[in-house]
Amino acid sequence: MHEYALPDMVLASALHNRSKGMHEHGFEHALKYGSPVNPNPWRYKMTAPCCRIKHTDTYRCAHEWNPDTALPLGDVIGGGKWHKPFPDRGSY
Repeated sequence: MHEYALPDMVLASALHNRSKGMHEHGFEHALKYGSPVNPNPWRYKMTAPCCRIKHTDTYRCAHEWNPDTALPLGDVIGGGKWHKPFPDRGSY
C-alpha cells in the first residue's frame, strides 16, 4: 500500500482485486464482473463492440464507429455524490 502511495486500505484492496481479476480472467471479465463494482449511477456505460476490423497502419474498425465516451455523474472513482471543488463533468 505505501509503496504505491495509496492513501488507505480500501483503495489498495480495490486495486488488488481488480488487477488480480484481470490477470486471472482477462480485461473484459474484470471490467464486467470484477470487484468492487460501483453502484449503477456511477458506473461507466459499456460500448457496443466493433463488428468488423481492418488492418491499415494499425487495427481499426472497418466502418464509422463512434463509441459513447460520456462520463457518469458523481464520483466515478469511489461512487457517491460529487464532492470536488470544481464542477462535475458527468453527463448521465
